[in-house]
Amino acid sequence: QAFLEHDVSRLSEYKKLINSSEYDLEFKLMFAILNSTTDQLTNEFKEKAQRQLLQIGKLNEDSLFNINLLIPIIDFQSSQVLVNYLLKSDEIQEDNCLLIRLFYNAMLSFLGRCYQEPDIAEMKKGLKFLRKRSVTSSLYLENNLVNCYEYLLKRNYVKLDDTVEALKLCGYKKFVVNFEELISII
Repeated sequence: QAFLEHDVSRLSEYKKLINSSEYDLEFKLMFAILNSTTDQLTNEFKEKAQRQLLQIGKLNEDSLFNINLLIPIIDFQSSQVLVNYLLKSDEIQEDNCLLIRLFYNAMLSFLGRCYQEPDIAEMKKGLKFLRKRSVTSSLYLENNLVNCYEYLLKRNYVKLDDTVEALKLCGYKKFVVNFEELISII
């Protein structure tokens, strides 16, 4: 939950509580992702993470969490393979809130990668899939972040700026930092 909520301080507290080297790799990845320092990770570390965390099989909270950790660090083609696997899966139950949030978080991370590459076709495919899913109030943040990517893709900077400002007013500033940076460049 701390990772999904971008709560670095709470994540630091959990790391202290666990006080075990068993999850060092996961914590290092979470902190790098949340602090936007994944580019500082060595290729050897990224390969180790991929070998250790990639588990193809039944999608559950653990495997989907691992996919969330991998999408920002693996090469773009590999992230496409993982996302295509997610999109074809029928194992993500709508009634499992954590599983849905992990799914959306992975997809949002992938949309960011698509924009950076740039691979507009993949971005459109991801957006189209997410638009078909049911919109619930429990996914308010995630649905608005999907909107931000859609506005970015359509170059509707007024709506993008308005949505970013609304999310900031609702206390979601740490989730829109990347969009704020993009808006200032545009």
